[in-house]
Amino acid sequence: FAPALPRDPDLPAAALLQIVQRVERAALEALYRDLDGRRWRRNDGWAAGVGAGGPYCRWHGITCATAEAGVLEVALPANGLQGPVSPQLGSLLHLQHLDLSHNALKGKLPPEVGRLKYLQSLNLRRNFLGGRLPDGLQDLERLKAVDVSANGLAGRLPVLLKSPGLRLFNASLNPLETTLPRWLGRASNLEALSLSRARLAGDIPEEYTALARLRLLDLADNRLNGTLPAGLRKLRSLEVLDVSGNALAGAIPPLVQEDTAESLDRLVVLSLARNRLEGSLPDWLPPKLMALDAAENALTALVPEAFLYLERLRHLNLSRNAIAAEFVGGQNNVKRLQALESL
Repeated sequence: FAPALPRDPDLPAAALLQIVQRVERAALEALYRDLDGRRWRRNDGWAAGVGAGGPYCRWHGITCATAEAGVLEVALPANGLQGPVSPQLGSLLHLQHLDLSHNALKGKLPPEVGRLKYLQSLNLRRNFLGGRLPDGLQDLERLKAVDVSANGLAGRLPVLLKSPGLRLFNASLNPLETTLPRWLGRASNLEALSLSRARLAGDIPEEYTALARLRLLDLADNRLNGTLPAGLRKLRSLEVLDVSGNALAGAIPPLVQEDTAESLDRLVVLSLARNRLEGSLPDWLPPKLMALDAAENALTALVPEAFLYLERLRHLNLSRNAIAAEFVGGQNNVKRLQALESL
């Protein structure tokens, strides 16, 4: 969907086009000046065009709705951008995709970003942004992907429930110093959720077990406590689950429920390492499982016979537990493992 340029019956089309061009050009020139454009790795078009007038839709990283105006995308990843993000970025009212990842942006993301009502993807991964994300992001109804990982962001995250199409949310590697946002459990179309190494505390909300389309859930290396939600097996689309490096306790809940629709049948990677989980491993495990890491817990008992029937299992680490060093039913079928850590 490409938004049409704004129409005003009282203005001729040519005059309206000039207004749009003037606003967009000012926003792009501010971006160039504030982020030290002369030192960018690529500034094709920018270096000659800034301050000189003329077309800007062919500048490096810029995609427009037409040849003359309507900036739809600003894509300048790993391009040597340095400095604060200009508030004038919010004047690019047609913008759908913004990728300024892998640069050296600093300061806070300006609240004017909340004016980008057509924005679908926001990628600010690996910069030096700080403070809280602006609340204005909550009003962006078309967001599908948000990646603000590996910055210095702190505090609570904006509630993005007005974005029903949200599929990816990644705020890992930030000192958020808060709890897991419960509202994410109501983002029903979410497919990938990553909040690892974000200094998050508290429990894993039961609301997350309602994310029927979730394929990746990464909550590793936080300060989470409590138990693993019993409803995890409702996440039938889940392929990767990583909750390693927390303080989760109690038993591992059943992951496969025979004769019901509640089973993690698609799970490929399961990482539970470095927690305080106790008891035995589940008697039944997802049939497509390829990697299981449950090292450094307080698990006991023999390894269930079900492991012998996991034909795709290649990596197994159960070290530093109190598990008996043998498989129920023998070890004839574990030779296929490429990486079997000490039990």
